[in-house]
Amino acid sequence: MREFYALKPVIDPQEIFEIAIPRFLDLFASCGVKATFFIIAKDLENPSHRRMAERILEDGHQIANHTYSHPFGLALLPKSEIKREIESAHEAIQRILGVEPVGFRAPGYNVDSEVLEILREMGYRYDSSVFPSFINPLYHIAHRILAHGTDLPNSDLGGLNTMRCPTEPYQPNHLHFWQRDSGRNVDGLWEFPVGVIPYLKLPMHANFLLLMPRLYLQIALSLAASQPHTFLFHTVELLECDEIPPELKRHPNTGLSLATKRDCCGMYVAEIKKRFDVHTTEEYLLDQKGSSKPVLDMPVKACQPPVSV
Repeated sequence: MREFYALKPVIDPQEIFEIAIPRFLDLFASCGVKATFFIIAKDLENPSHRRMAERILEDGHQIANHTYSHPFGLALLPKSEIKREIESAHEAIQRILGVEPVGFRAPGYNVDSEVLEILREMGYRYDSSVFPSFINPLYHIAHRILAHGTDLPNSDLGGLNTMRCPTEPYQPNHLHFWQRDSGRNVDGLWEFPVGVIPYLKLPMHANFLLLMPRLYLQIALSLAASQPHTFLFHTVELLECDEIPPELKRHPNTGLSLATKRDCCGMYVAEIKKRFDVHTTEEYLLDQKGSSKPVLDMPVKACQPPVSV
């Protein structure tokens, strides 16, 4: 989140990391679901963060790659830097946690065909960075307003082409990531877009839903019931107001109480479970190979700024 608002790196994320992650683990345990946690690998250098990541694995969740240092505007960096960020994170997760990540999410939804090609070369099974919402340009404007005129890092939040992407999991074309690949290969790279409402292409993730009435969720899930979806959380969504540093309170929903956010997040997962079989992304990919798991899966992912999981 520091990078998103161009804040100086003076905020220690340790307390946020150690308070919010256990709450999400408790939430998922109480709801009986497993999640994919996208890790900024640099955080694993901190022993307490490392222990928390180990607990994530012990609880049966999965860990994926969210770059090494979370550079905002990843796709706009030179190819060598993009590759270094992804490879360094991959190596650190494998070395420190003993698991080999097969999934990736770019900071700030900033992905393009070059990033996806690097993932293919590394043998990754999926990316989950595309945010195919019609209001994507408004996110970019809101981002600049919330940053209060600070010197923002260069980023297009995925660019206008992301609005043309499918809303369900698909295999992206090598040259035009917003198009489906003409040859379906279940072992190739898949794209799992950040959840949006089909047809309307309005956001369907926890941070946006906290701004909306419950009816919005009911409509969203009813329209989404015909296809697999990814549901996104951020750890700021399970923090009390006074647990969030003042510099980060420009982020939406930080003024809501923990009790309100906890109740809402629990309700989201409960409503999702009524309509979907909830599995992780890797389980969905196994299903594409003919496993016995239902085709209609709902990956529940937790990702957070400033320490994404």
